[in-house]
Amino acid sequence: MITVYRNSVQSWEIDQMGHMNVQFYFEKALQGCVVLWNKLGIDGQAVELGNTDLSLARAHIRFLKEQKPGAPFFLKAGIVEFADTEVKLYLEMIETITQQPVAAFNFQFLWTIKPSVKVKQNFSKVFEDLKVDIPSYGQTRGLSLEKEPLLSLSQASQKNMIDSFEAVILLRQCDNRSKIKPSAYMGIVSDSTPHLLAYTGTIDENGMTNIGSAALEYKFDFFEYVRLGAHLKTKSGVQSLSNKTFVWQHWIFNVETGNPVALASAVAVTMDLEARKSIPIPPEMSEALNKLIL
Repeated sequence: MITVYRNSVQSWEIDQMGHMNVQFYFEKALQGCVVLWNKLGIDGQAVELGNTDLSLARAHIRFLKEQKPGAPFFLKAGIVEFADTEVKLYLEMIETITQQPVAAFNFQFLWTIKPSVKVKQNFSKVFEDLKVDIPSYGQTRGLSLEKEPLLSLSQASQKNMIDSFEAVILLRQCDNRSKIKPSAYMGIVSDSTPHLLAYTGTIDENGMTNIGSAALEYKFDFFEYVRLGAHLKTKSGVQSLSNKTFVWQHWIFNVETGNPVALASAVAVTMDLEARKSIPIPPEMSEALNKLIL
């Protein structure tokens, strides 16, 4: 693996839970991917957080330790698989001080055009040096990687799901082609969280209570990168529920077509925001979540 990114956690990247928001983990990892593409001589048109020759189709992320403002870190990347149809990458976010991994990323990119002979040769040259086996802490734990049957907006509306987000896509959420960035989809899911917390009673008219939640693991499937101004709506439900963790499922729809544009599944743990420790799900919260099981 090679270092592809180095930075620190900024204060404006902190969310209502007091740690770096998930969308910024995602954004930084994607910047690392672009550095790798440049090193490999992939010459497609430059796109913010991407490249026109490759499109992110699936992402799996595990969050191993929360990150606070000012924390320095770097990202290392390796190649899991290289083929004519796809490239699979594995990245780790590593604390500079402790040298311990704090997040792990598995990305599946699809070629939008067939890779050139030059690109294949470049991959072949570095593959032995960059080939990596995914360590146990970077593999799926609470989520299945099986493909979900697609839902339409009308089908989702018939289920016991919460309307958790609705807006049009702004320029700041788009790349230089005026298409939504993958990290902006993660941002949409994150922005919907207060609606879910309000439903479960962990946020009230005065704001956050001392009970919150933290994501342990995310899976994203990307079906369409919509354009600037697209009207999106998110429907959220609970996939499973245990004593300490629960799995949210978020379907993001294009309202105009009724088709899903992305699907996110997230394993969350209930958290005491003062002690900064996970706790069992409170009974009233468990009761509310149970009503949203799909």
